[in-house]
Amino acid sequence: MPEPLLRAEALAKHYPLRAGWFGRRHLQAVDGVDLEVFPGETLALVGESGSGKSTLGRLLLMLERPSGGRVWFDAHDLTGLPEAELRRRRKALQMVFQDPSDALNPRVTALEAVMEPMILHGLARGKAARERAIELLAQVGLKRQHAERYPHQLSGGQQQRVGIARALATEPKFVVFDEPTSALDVSVQAQLLNLIRRLREEYHLSSVFISHDLAVVSHLADRVAVMYLGRVVETGPRRRIFENPQHPYTVSLMSSIPGERPLMPWRPLVLEGEIPSPLNPPSGCRFHTRCPYARAECRELDQQLAEIEPGHWVACQRVHEEGGYGALEAESKRRKQ
Repeated sequence: MPEPLLRAEALAKHYPLRAGWFGRRHLQAVDGVDLEVFPGETLALVGESGSGKSTLGRLLLMLERPSGGRVWFDAHDLTGLPEAELRRRRKALQMVFQDPSDALNPRVTALEAVMEPMILHGLARGKAARERAIELLAQVGLKRQHAERYPHQLSGGQQQRVGIARALATEPKFVVFDEPTSALDVSVQAQLLNLIRRLREEYHLSSVFISHDLAVVSHLADRVAVMYLGRVVETGPRRRIFENPQHPYTVSLMSSIPGERPLMPWRPLVLEGEIPSPLNPPSGCRFHTRCPYARAECRELDQQLAEIEPGHWVACQRVHEEGGYGALEAESKRRKQ
């Protein structure tokens, strides 16, 4: 097994809020995440809105400083680096944002947007930067006439292609794709996903792909990490997660895939209620307020990821005790009879 290119350990981000009647409070967006990304692989982060996926993506790139924990990239600890040194290393770490219209400067043309990171990091200037930018725009499927256009003169899909070309301009090793197709129509989504897949292989990229669309993840990811309320509750190879999910929350996500049912030997699981507020997360297992299998101990004991088979980790004590989700579901059904 190769060494991970990027590793996060106990990563956390708590946002302090203004003190009120109950004193100072913190929004726990990410809370104690361990994660690894290996050379050349795509790790998908999935979960409901508010689970902390986008915040975790920014933390991995040090676009936000963590409240706790550490991030190692290429065997270097990024967490304590001064801003100047971090900026120097950031050319190897790039991000493609969810909303390209917000990510692009409205006063800068597509060509200038792609040239800018090359100039900033001293990779190319003048004619060389211009020629490389035109080449990158062509690689993402944009024509010469698009290069001189401003963001408002481009469609949403074209804007996102500019964002991808800009991310590739520094020849990064690692890219975070933060729901890059969610704001686009279905036909454009398919084109961009094919583009991302091709560029990933062409540039030998390692990446984190953040999405709530499991159909997209099933075609793009090598491994999957499932997040719930700021924590990873299950992680493993894509096929195992889709065909043999073990955490009840993961089972519920797989049950929601439209038009098909996951290849599971048990019934789909439909959750009730809303995800709790990260301002006041539940004690013990954070999922216990919505879990149909929760017992008294689930409300008290914090759940840690544990390996159930090589490379497949689950944070659910009951799954471990019962010998897997299938046995847990069968036992619950027997008790109801």
